[in-house]
This record gives sequence, C-alpha cells and structure tokens, in this order.
Amino acid sequence: MTGGPEELIARDIWALTSCAAPSKPVCAYAKKENNELIFTSFDPQLKRRELGRFTMDPKLKENYGWMLSPDATRIAIMRPNTGNIDLLNLKTQALQHIIVKHWNNLVSMDWAADSKGFFMTSLQPGAVLLHIDLRGNAHVLWEPMGERSVWALHSPDGKHVAMPFFYDNVNVWMMENF
Repeated sequence: MTGGPEELIARDIWALTSCAAPSKPVCAYAKKENNELIFTSFDPQLKRRELGRFTMDPKLKENYGWMLSPDATRIAIMRPNTGNIDLLNLKTQALQHIIVKHWNNLVSMDWAADSKGFFMTSLQPGAVLLHIDLRGNAHVLWEPMGERSVWALHSPDGKHVAMPFFYDNVNVWMMENF
C-alpha cells in the first residue's frame, strides 16, 4: 500500500476480479480449468489461497458472471442469460441454487451491501434493474425505457445506491452533392 514495483497476481483470469467490503481486505479472481471455475483469494500482502471450485455446464458457451460477497463468505455465480444463480459457501463448499422468480435473461450482478441480495439487470428487451433476495424474489427498482446498460452499486455504508446511466443521443445527417 505504500507503493513499490508492480507485481503480477495471476494470468489468464476469468472475467474481472472481485473484492469484499473494505472491512474484509480480501479480493478474488477466477481461472477456468476444463469445465471448472477455480476461485482464488488474494489480500494486500498478496497471500493466495483457493476459495472453492464451481463446475460449469459444458453446454453453455457464454461467460458465467461471478462476484465475492461483501462479507467474504460466499461467491455468487450467475448462469448467463438465464434466471439462475448459484451461491458457493466458502466455508462448507456447499452450493445453493437460486431461481429468480418471473425473470430471466440476467446480464449483470452486484451484491447488496448486507450480502442478503443482489442488484441485477434483466433484458426484457430493454434493461430492467432488479433487487433480488436470496430466495429469488425480485423487485423492480428502475426501468429506463429502452436502455440496455444499467446497473447498481452500493455505497460502503450500505445506505445509498449508485446507478450509473449512459444515454446516447444519436443523430444522422445526410449530405448530398458535396
């Protein structure tokens, strides 16, 4: 934290790294090996340890999304373009399967600050921002008509939510006889 030369943590990681809440100084990355995602933690001292493994469905060709919980006890794994989430308990290695009720085509996932739910986007065909609890109950938070890029991130204190929003206004101009 005081600076120094950069140090390589891992090569060929699967998707992005994910970190727990600031009070739990641990981050994780995933590597794909055959049909498994292998999750490995690292901390500010760059100590590494395997957290767990998840077997992917070989029929699904798209990337699985995943995220370490803020309390660093679970990893949520989103099956691409479905309404299915798997929770990997990092202490017991048990898997809990969640089916999101009445929603599918989930494309993004972020934990809520209390580790008791998620902010997720469903494309229906436009983006719908949802809060989903650990029983699969979904509540619509925002439906910005026609947009496809919407997500939510909790503040460190868990009292606020940021919802980045990008809006493109595209005009087409035609020129003749130039």
